[in-house]
Amino acid sequence: ETSNTVAIGKNEAGPSKKCVAAIIGSGNYAKMTLGPSLSKSKARLKYVTAMTNPASAKYIAERYGIENATTEIENVFKDPEVNSVFIATGHNSHADLCCRALDVNKHVFVEKPLCLTADELKRIIGTYRSSLSSQAPGETSNLFYEPRGTAVVIGPWNFPFAISIGMISAALVTGNTVIYKPSSNSCVTGSMICSVLEQTELPE
Repeated sequence: ETSNTVAIGKNEAGPSKKCVAAIIGSGNYAKMTLGPSLSKSKARLKYVTAMTNPASAKYIAERYGIENATTEIENVFKDPEVNSVFIATGHNSHADLCCRALDVNKHVFVEKPLCLTADELKRIIGTYRSSLSSQAPGETSNLFYEPRGTAVVIGPWNFPFAISIGMISAALVTGNTVIYKPSSNSCVTGSMICSVLEQTELPE
């Protein structure tokens, strides 16, 4: 029987008992960013998987001390030792792979974007919430929304809308008052953000 998994060898960098990682995808992001970064960590790197290019997965495994290169993604989801999954595949597969990893109680890192549609986002949120009810052995996960008082958000000049709205929204949904100061280089964007928030009929 032909195997679609190649054992490269044990990671000699002192594998951690806490993090056993797998990379799904063997493109440039996995090769140039995830591989180098993870190889410098204390994680045990058990798998790198290829969606379309097995040779690339084998190259990444050999270069960064990953134990196995495989085309069988199911190996990652079924392996009880793997507790952390790094997804670096085509954008249209991110949501599905993220949900599959969450379904089997694995920690997930997803190369942006997390998903492509609102329906995919709802599915991810639902899967995540369901996963909180089935804890991994030795782990306790809790999610609390608790107001802490007044939050001061100082918007940056770069990505002024995305970063500002993210920080403002996080404070508001947990019941905090927000004082917002946009960058002097992006005052118009700051004004637009306030206008959008006013249209949502938030309490002043």
